[in-house]
Amino acid sequence: MKRVLWIEDEGKIVLMRYKIPLIRAGYTVDIASDATEAIDLLGQEHYDAFVFDIIIPTGAHFEAQGEDRVGLNLLEALIKGQIGGVEQVDPATIIVFTVINDPELHSEIAKLGVRKILVKSLDSGVTLRSAVDDVFGVASEDVVE
Repeated sequence: MKRVLWIEDEGKIVLMRYKIPLIRAGYTVDIASDATEAIDLLGQEHYDAFVFDIIIPTGAHFEAQGEDRVGLNLLEALIKGQIGGVEQVDPATIIVFTVINDPELHSEIAKLGVRKILVKSLDSGVTLRSAVDDVFGVASEDVVE
């Protein structure tokens, strides 16, 4: 079973409408609500794919350059292997899933090698599932939630 780490600040209940299509597709999905929790989970488990929000809190043990850049700082540190005890993350396994629809930010993310950037919308549950399936090379079925 493929394991996905979702780094997201919106709370675990709110995410259910996005998470359910992933679980129904057979993925195990762990959610970290801040950067510190994400690093802790990465030290405990192996993840095959990552869903990243850009607006996340730092948590107790992660420092970032500006509150609005925590997710981007964590993303960069993981891709470059700059977090002790945590394996370097392949950008091909990352999906950025955020409300921020800013071409400059998207360009900055793309420069890190991330090619999947989704802007949250009402139909994002199905779109996110398709993006995760694509990371694993699985053909998505049409899902109606």
